[in-house]
Amino acid sequence: MERVQTWKDLVKCRKAQNGANIPRNFAFLDNRFLLFLGIDASIEIDCPTSHLYYVALSKDNISPSSVADLEWKPLSQSLQSSLKQQLSEEDSKIKNAKEVSKEEELLKERQRRSFEGLCCYLFHPSTQRLLLPQGTHLDVFSYSNPSSSSSLDEAFQLFNSYQASEGYLDPKWSPDGRYISFIRDGDIWLLCVNDSLETRLTFSEHNVSCGVAEYIMQEEFDRFTGYWWSPSLVYLSTNLSYYCILYLEVDQSMVPLHKGICWNTRMEAEELRYPRVGDPNAIAEPRVLFLPFSENITFPSDTKEDRNSNIKFWKPQRSIYQQFPWAEYIVRAGWFTDDSFSNELNIHSHGKDRDDLKYSSSSSYSNCYFWLALLDRSQQHFAIVLFDITSDLGEGVVLWEEIQPKWINVPDFILFLHEDTELSAPSEHLTAAMKYDDNVDSIDRMHACIICPQQRIESKHLARIPQRINFLMISEVSGYAHLYYSQVRFQTHDSLSECQLFYQPLTVNAMEDDDAHSLSLITSIRYVDHRKGYIYFMGVCQSSLEKHLYLWKKPGIVQRLTDGDTNCMECCFRQDSNRIVIQSTSLTQFPETYIMDKEETPNEFKLITKWKIANRQIHPSLEFSIPRNPPLLFHFEVEKDVILYGCLYLPSSLQIQRASVTKTIDIRSLSHYIQGSNSSYPLLLIVYGGPHVQLVSNDYRLTAQLKYQYLASQGIICMMLDNRGTLNRGHEFETQIYQRLGQIEVDDQIAALRVVIGQGLVDPKRTAVFGWSYGGYMSLMLFAKHNNLFRIAIAGAPVVHWKDYDSGYTERYMGLLTKNSQGYSQSSVCNWIAQLPHEEGRLVLVHSLSDENVHPQHTFQLIDSLIQQGKPYTFYLFPRERHGLRDLSSQVYFEHCFGKTLYQWIMK
Repeated sequence: MERVQTWKDLVKCRKAQNGANIPRNFAFLDNRFLLFLGIDASIEIDCPTSHLYYVALSKDNISPSSVADLEWKPLSQSLQSSLKQQLSEEDSKIKNAKEVSKEEELLKERQRRSFEGLCCYLFHPSTQRLLLPQGTHLDVFSYSNPSSSSSLDEAFQLFNSYQASEGYLDPKWSPDGRYISFIRDGDIWLLCVNDSLETRLTFSEHNVSCGVAEYIMQEEFDRFTGYWWSPSLVYLSTNLSYYCILYLEVDQSMVPLHKGICWNTRMEAEELRYPRVGDPNAIAEPRVLFLPFSENITFPSDTKEDRNSNIKFWKPQRSIYQQFPWAEYIVRAGWFTDDSFSNELNIHSHGKDRDDLKYSSSSSYSNCYFWLALLDRSQQHFAIVLFDITSDLGEGVVLWEEIQPKWINVPDFILFLHEDTELSAPSEHLTAAMKYDDNVDSIDRMHACIICPQQRIESKHLARIPQRINFLMISEVSGYAHLYYSQVRFQTHDSLSECQLFYQPLTVNAMEDDDAHSLSLITSIRYVDHRKGYIYFMGVCQSSLEKHLYLWKKPGIVQRLTDGDTNCMECCFRQDSNRIVIQSTSLTQFPETYIMDKEETPNEFKLITKWKIANRQIHPSLEFSIPRNPPLLFHFEVEKDVILYGCLYLPSSLQIQRASVTKTIDIRSLSHYIQGSNSSYPLLLIVYGGPHVQLVSNDYRLTAQLKYQYLASQGIICMMLDNRGTLNRGHEFETQIYQRLGQIEVDDQIAALRVVIGQGLVDPKRTAVFGWSYGGYMSLMLFAKHNNLFRIAIAGAPVVHWKDYDSGYTERYMGLLTKNSQGYSQSSVCNWIAQLPHEEGRLVLVHSLSDENVHPQHTFQLIDSLIQQGKPYTFYLFPRERHGLRDLSSQVYFEHCFGKTLYQWIMK
């Protein structure tokens, strides 16, 4: 455990296997090929690099007797090779530099990307063009049907390559593929694919940006974009049609400026707008760009004054915050006609004018509407609001409103339905939402409820809206995330219109207590078939340790489509939904990717496996020779009817007797399942414990935790537990931690640890606790409150005082500081420093100097308090790193120090 080379070999293998050999980001091409991103670990590299690959789905590859294995075929490398041959030597030097802007570097942190290379690719089906965005350049390739049914080597030809030292953030195709939009220096730009002309569309002022998701939206609400193309043209008159781009204008002038340190020889300051608890948040307002549609339109606009007069702008007369004074955040947005989950597309993909494709000629009312999802500061009040871009007033119409007594997890799925969809529900099955007057504070906030404001809207502003609007969305109002069918009805009286919301839960009744694989809650919608009235979605089963693909169909039937005792990691549908990519895993099964065809009869619906994408072996020099025994899954009843799940990595000297690797055992009976235990072992408690994370599941990624497998091989029992407050157990389970972080999570971890120690396998004098980020905070709280149970605590990047963390996260879970000051005090590590031990070496702190998420000031504040109270500590500082350790040398150094610390304190 003290050899540096051992840890270096382990880290190199871990970096190679994390995400390596597992395809992701799938796209079907011509029904004959499947594109995907992957990291090839069969070659020896220190830094995992993502490339574009494909497999051929020809009939020649189908085995009559078994599932055929398909080999990865590289695409992006061959494309880049052809690109380099056509570039000048000077251009090649620029491209090889691979400069990364500060904005892109920070976006990589927000998206938790641990690899280099391609993070996405954008294939435009109508123009048959492939866009590869790579930092400072964009490369576009044209696709033509290959003569070979098994190779794409000559199917893509370079159409154009674009480069700029300022980079291309958040690139998107225009719906017809003639333009590429992107973000540069906080503004929206447009690139004409044919003539390479770049046009600046917005001109933001100081501390204002257009089309950019600010820090809180990216980090805490998982929204990484701030602009959306309308999927179809908007017709303002008979002869005028426009592309439309909805975007958010974000003013951060009132948000405090955090000055961190960017490590280099000059130790330069790095500035970031970062709202802490109670600070002003960014102010976002919706805007719409109207770009005239014609064959030869150009948009010259070198300056704001020179901007083309044909470009029009729309904004509501009253700001969002005047219309909805309770609102704080715009967390989601989109167009009324967005069919990204559907098999109904607005752009035709056939016809002789492929390069000059027109939009669908439909002039439906729906082209002129966008929606916003609003959330209040306490995150207990949520609404979906519709806006008409042809209205001069721009007043929003509330379609859905929800109240939760603790907090609302913002849904990722909202889909407005076609008028002729088969998904409509009978009116007699709908429930009317509770109406309220203009004062939303009159609503009882003690219980979750769906509400509807008493809106009275001038009918002239609703002239283009039908009498009914139907949509699907996910809500946790029942206590679990489920799918709801909703209908808003408009009634006109004289010059005023009123609306009423009706809704019906579609999947709540699918929960069956006697079936461990039946649906518990929905995690994401994957495909909506309007024609058949089918909804495919991913959901967590009753045991909470597995995800599966489910199908909902009338009259409320929910069918599980993937196998039990496995965990469905990902799925992707072909446009017609008849072919599906399914990625599955288990504790004993490395992630496997299958391509399946749908087979349906009046009485049966099933998936038939056609192909399997073969996994690539890790390069021998990157392998780390260590047994990968599945950890022992356990359950623990911490209170009556409250079950927690965890796992144990056990030394090989302990023989486990269990009926099934994927079934949990009762932790109170652990000693009954263990043989060969003649002594007690040291134990490491690995903890996260925070919301929106689940550590323990039936997943090979748990088995592949090399660090803990290695420690187990050295005789250390490693333990993980998902306490109350963690993900995928329902809203009530999750919100147990509300306004009291660091309390119930600590109690759960300690209760389970005491039971394990009580089984006689663990030496109570040789236990340690380790965690990072929220886990670092938990390590400190566990150690301070129960230092008699732990010899040492290792805390990486910990939050120390919640009032110093960001507003979006902290106020969701702790409430507003003005209403919960005592809770903030009790949840602060500084409140418990007196209980930390006086012995040297027992408290180890780790932080990175450039951490822009949990600022190093948290640890500095803790160290200052430790000094004031005479408490010893060991501190490791990583000057070049951010919130996580990415560099190989940093990881090796930390793991070596980690191993030496464990050896010194719990192994001797």
